[in-house]
Amino acid sequence: MTPLKRFTGSLIALSLLSACGSTTPEVSPTPSATLVPYHTPSTTPSRTPLPKITGTEPSLLPTATPFVHKVEKGETLLAIAIRYGLGLDQLLAANPEIDPRFLSIGQELRIPGPDGQPSDTLMPTSTPLPLPVQGVTCYPMTGGSLICLATLINDGDQPLEGLTAQISLLSPEGQVVSSQLAYAPLNLLPPGMVMPLTATFDEPAAAIGGERMSLLSAFESLHAEERYVQTDLEQVEIVPDADGRRYQVSGDLAVPTAGDSSLELRAALLATGLDGEGNAVGFTKWESKPGMNPPWHFSLTVFSLGPTIQDIQLLAEAAPVPEATP
Repeated sequence: MTPLKRFTGSLIALSLLSACGSTTPEVSPTPSATLVPYHTPSTTPSRTPLPKITGTEPSLLPTATPFVHKVEKGETLLAIAIRYGLGLDQLLAANPEIDPRFLSIGQELRIPGPDGQPSDTLMPTSTPLPLPVQGVTCYPMTGGSLICLATLINDGDQPLEGLTAQISLLSPEGQVVSSQLAYAPLNLLPPGMVMPLTATFDEPAAAIGGERMSLLSAFESLHAEERYVQTDLEQVEIVPDADGRRYQVSGDLAVPTAGDSSLELRAALLATGLDGEGNAVGFTKWESKPGMNPPWHFSLTVFSLGPTIQDIQLLAEAAPVPEATP
């Protein structure tokens, strides 16, 4: 059977959690009855326990003048948002150019609410858009932990960004055992496309009775054409193995318009394996290396965490590298 091959180029950049330079070690799958996922250092967000909001945390009001927050070691977007009495979607919308999966120490974040305006008047939306969730499934990993994979669908006519969710594990009695934040591997979700979101857990599979996902933030992208660079995928080859559980994907990522050649660009490509029902069952992300100019050549492997892969979706994005803060 020849799988469907879909790929598209979009306009945008990438997104992690804490202000650190660590990466997630690769986990190679094994051909056994227990499925073990493959993931690159950038595909699975770091585990960050959700803080318990008790209502006793201080809610800081907007000041009369704009201000910024400098990221400190170990800080997360959610913790920063709570500190200033904001929703995670509000903080993401106020800083659309940031990569939440790769916060760096000293990076400046705009805190909405300048000139005393309520922060929610400055945001594209104050509540997550009602995106369809295709499904969320957890798979066992080496060592007994779990990786949970959810599939979001953009069924609208505008690109979306700021995609975050809370994935929870349930006991056999239906009680929440553990929850983790899940970020999208890329910033932008074009119309008609899907985006996988993942979270990893230490809980053994035998103790889990189910899982669920709650969308925390998603909003329409504003002025994406001004913040991101158009990309084209060229010379793409998608080759499955014999059983359809692993695909080799290669090609070139080009920028059709030269624009300002003095700008350094950062690019990424997401290859998502879909089953016959359109659920994401595995994905891998490629990123350009600093100092490399387009066109970029990419080569990666996509493994299924569960069912056979029936389709490969490719999403590409590129954006100027932000200037370092002195």
